[in-house]
Amino acid sequence: MRTRILVSTLSFVIAAALAAAAQTPVPPVPPAAPVAPAAPTQAPAPVPAPVVAPAPVIVTPRIWALSDAQQAELAAKLDAVRMSAGDIDIEAAALARAAVASIDVDALARSAHELAAQAAASGAGQEANTEAARKARDAAREAMARDRDALRQSARVMAESLKGTQEDALYRHGTARLDAGEWAKAIEAFTQVIASKGTRADASMYWKAYAQYKVAQREAALTTIQELQKAYATSRWLNEANALAVEIRSGVGVANAADAGDDELKLLALNGLMESGSVDQAVDLLEKMLKSQQSPKLKKRALFVLSQSQSPKARNLLVSAAKGASNPDLQLNAIEYLGMFGGKENQQLLSDVYAATSDVAVKRGILKAYMVTGQKDRLLAAAKSEANPALRGDAIRFLGAQGASAELGQLYQTEKTPELKTALIEAFMVTGNTEKLLEVAKTETDPAVRLKAVRSLGVLGSAKTGQMLVEIYAAPGATPEIKRAAIDGLHIQGNAKALVDIARKETDPELRKALVSRLSTMKAKEATDFLIELLNK
Repeated sequence: MRTRILVSTLSFVIAAALAAAAQTPVPPVPPAAPVAPAAPTQAPAPVPAPVVAPAPVIVTPRIWALSDAQQAELAAKLDAVRMSAGDIDIEAAALARAAVASIDVDALARSAHELAAQAAASGAGQEANTEAARKARDAAREAMARDRDALRQSARVMAESLKGTQEDALYRHGTARLDAGEWAKAIEAFTQVIASKGTRADASMYWKAYAQYKVAQREAALTTIQELQKAYATSRWLNEANALAVEIRSGVGVANAADAGDDELKLLALNGLMESGSVDQAVDLLEKMLKSQQSPKLKKRALFVLSQSQSPKARNLLVSAAKGASNPDLQLNAIEYLGMFGGKENQQLLSDVYAATSDVAVKRGILKAYMVTGQKDRLLAAAKSEANPALRGDAIRFLGAQGASAELGQLYQTEKTPELKTALIEAFMVTGNTEKLLEVAKTETDPAVRLKAVRSLGVLGSAKTGQMLVEIYAAPGATPEIKRAAIDGLHIQGNAKALVDIARKETDPELRKALVSRLSTMKAKEATDFLIELLNK
């Protein structure tokens, strides 16, 4: 987790630095990677509510202040960080999927409903062999049969979600190994992605063939390309795959162990051309580089250099990539750079691309760019009108990151979908909008959504929401589930005083037991005194 936070922080720092420096025309120099070389400025003191302020300004040295040697050193260190992060992602996703796979759905349903049957029999005051107990057990079995399929479906959905997470992690791991020239490890990673038959399978086939070619496995590479052509006849990777096949058959571009070092030399040479004023020549070479069989890192950096150039041709190449003229990975990179440097022209271009595409990954990348540039109006429009629920959820979360409390409140008034209401509640929590959460907790008619609001209040700290949770607990019509959620929230906050006050008044045996259970785990004086008081009765 620390590694991923470091990479994200460094990426954000360079985005802010380059955007701030965009006003001053300077010779563009490709960085070691699109992240900042300097440590980010000191973060402000933490506050209880994780409010994210819109458009933060970060002051950092310009990337081109580094020498070539420093840039090379930074690139090597950041590549190592990325590969470590990829390893962590893969391990975490695998563990999570294993945990989901280990869930015994039948046992869960059986245990839950048998307990319900026992409670029903006990409540009726009957012995286990009475007619009331038999009916309760029969009812529990029927409920188990009804709920089993629902539980299984939930487990399948969770497993599929984690599968996608692992697929992305493996894909990033594979491209990082390509960048490091570790061809065998790249082939292994991409083979696993291909086996998953997910959204990254076609891209992984192309990069697997590329890596096989680099270790002189020509026939294997051609076979992989043929499999790509057969399995994904409409893939946007086919153009690059066909070009790679031509190169393999012609014998051009024989694999070279020094390829990774050659990439660095090529970038340094391009940097020299740009600084010498030979911009048109450099742009021509960059265009050729983007269209040829190069490593992911080299193509991404070439695109970054183009994004900094004031040349009209460079601009056209970047726009073309953003519209999908190159492979899908480069399209996402181009969208990222357009968002990074901002400006009305870039914002309108991204809006046009969003309207024209049906690719979920591209749309998500544009929504992220809207967030980076503070485009609340466009995020709000996507949250209202986007047909894909997952993308609407992304737009809602990005509005939360922008601190758009008013816009989120407006959305909640008209939203009907429980899943998106849940996303809105999460966004309210991010913005620290406790009043809206309290309103939802008191008035929402969907029990699951209402529970989510109560639990979210518990996360925000007792100083802001402790009294709100007490009010929710005491509200007329509060269900046992809502009361338990309020108890859990107060427990998370360490609010022993409120729990003791509630426990003194509570007459329901089960709720009182839940209160005492939570208090027994707390070290606060109020909790200890209350437990001793109970023991002395």
